[in-house]
Amino acid sequence: MRKISLLVLVVVSSIIVAGCIGGGTSTAEVPKEELYAKLENATTLGVLWNLELLNSTTREVLATSKGKAVIYPNLVLSYRESEGENWISKSVITWENNEGSLILVMTINNTTQKYEDSKEFNVTIARKMAFPGGEIELLLLDNMEFNSTKVETKCDGECVLRIVKEDSKVLYDIQGVWKIEYIEGNVTFDSNTKEISKVEIVMETSQGFIEKIKYEFIKNNLDEAKAEIERIREELKNTS
Repeated sequence: MRKISLLVLVVVSSIIVAGCIGGGTSTAEVPKEELYAKLENATTLGVLWNLELLNSTTREVLATSKGKAVIYPNLVLSYRESEGENWISKSVITWENNEGSLILVMTINNTTQKYEDSKEFNVTIARKMAFPGGEIELLLLDNMEFNSTKVETKCDGECVLRIVKEDSKVLYDIQGVWKIEYIEGNVTFDSNTKEISKVEIVMETSQGFIEKIKYEFIKNNLDEAKAEIERIREELKNTS
């Protein structure tokens, strides 16, 4: 049951910009906040993501999660599928007209249950719930103190911003007292538009967990992704 609660905390909790001149490597200060703002302010966006939660000692995969989301000015659709030992869950969240609806189907061992709910909330919350973006925020913004932060940018056609942060301040929350040992990530973006295409992040905590997460941001074929999520939503609704 601990694994389930940890994964829910990881995947439901409700993300970089370097000025590139020519090619090569830059170790100067990079305006990574600009990349974050560009991503946050995109009115139309698609994202695919994949997450693994591992034991930091044994490297055993404890749980996985994957999903996709499409964000329009007046509609947000997201799908996620999470799996651990003897359990699997699938869910779709639909937000439209300031109302969000959830349909979730979870199977533990051989028992399957369906859960549905709806609530009113604004587009900001809807976007935060669409995909697990807290890791991107932690990587790109300096809202949390770390004892060491290294930033490097390389450009060759496209740019890759690499960030490594080590030894965070101590955190106190429902998980107890803990800290982030390190978080490192690569952010691929267009040097002209500052639009992010890919993000890869690895994070280890003092609790003995490693999280690996990959994002791919898409601009084309959003309607195709939207139709697929809607199809999955109907399948979940028809689950008995």
